[in-house]
Amino acid sequence: MRIKDIEQEKQIVIEEIKQQLEILKPEKGLKNIEMFKERMQWALDNIEPQLHYSIGNAKLPKTTLIFNLGTWFNCPGKKEGFCEICEKCYDKSPEVRFKDRLKERIEQEIYFRAIPAYVIGIELARIIRKYNTPRRIYKIDRIRFSEVGELRNQDDLEKIALISNMVESLTGVKSYTYTHNRNLDFDIFRPGLTINGSNFMVDNEYRVVKNREEEFNNLYDLANKKDCICDCVKCNNYCLEKTHSIIVEELR
Repeated sequence: MRIKDIEQEKQIVIEEIKQQLEILKPEKGLKNIEMFKERMQWALDNIEPQLHYSIGNAKLPKTTLIFNLGTWFNCPGKKEGFCEICEKCYDKSPEVRFKDRLKERIEQEIYFRAIPAYVIGIELARIIRKYNTPRRIYKIDRIRFSEVGELRNQDDLEKIALISNMVESLTGVKSYTYTHNRNLDFDIFRPGLTINGSNFMVDNEYRVVKNREEEFNNLYDLANKKDCICDCVKCNNYCLEKTHSIIVEELR
């Protein structure tokens, strides 16, 4: 790992977060600003950039490796305003409530930005191979990029494409992600990566609506409409396969 790059990126991320703290105002799910600032300062004082990943959670199956790109607080969709539902983001709560989770996500953001794609790809392939032993019932069969966070720019997109392609070539495991960022060129070589555009089409469109039934009635003429059951454990891989489907979820 290139220590100099990590330290440089660490300072950039810290400065971005401090700028956001200066303009922070109370909002739904974040009323006590001073307490949050104290937790954030503790996190910034104790950062040790490193790879953080998880396998499955309350929503995602035990076969999914989760690799986040950043934090809710420093999310470009929130800062630049291209995420339509950032106020209702379910990733806000863990960062507001748990300082350890906040610290972990900042460390992961720095790691993703600083470490070269080929290093991350090799490391994820190593993790998958080590995890997928013959005795294990649940084996990793997909990577979910950015359960929290967002693609900042074209470089981020091309980086996760390179990582995905490498992991697929080494392990056969494919990846998927979601993005609200329409200002990207998705026409790049990425056989190992499926991209679901949030309310716009890439490989699929993931559409969050207020009324599922009404939206489905409006899509009556589209053969590839899919109903999201909001349970990835029981899902039919709608978001993993490139089928140009419109996947509809009701806003909760």
